[in-house]
Amino acid sequence: MCCRLSGESPFLGESEADTFSRITEARWEFSDVFDYVSKEAKDFISRLLLKDPKYVLVITFSTLQLMQHRIILR
Repeated sequence: MCCRLSGESPFLGESEADTFSRITEARWEFSDVFDYVSKEAKDFISRLLLKDPKYVLVITFSTLQLMQHRIILR
């Protein structure tokens, strides 16, 4: 979804190894290319990129909430 909205991954690193590390550690950021992406879309993406194990059930349970997010309903 990130790539479709901005053309760039929020995990993009300086090398392939850095990018892989950022993905596995769920370390990401919105670069300047995301400046034109709406606040709602960035909020939606942020909710999809949670890694903390204590949120796993919440993420599963909140799929309905994500599907009702304003960016999806537009």
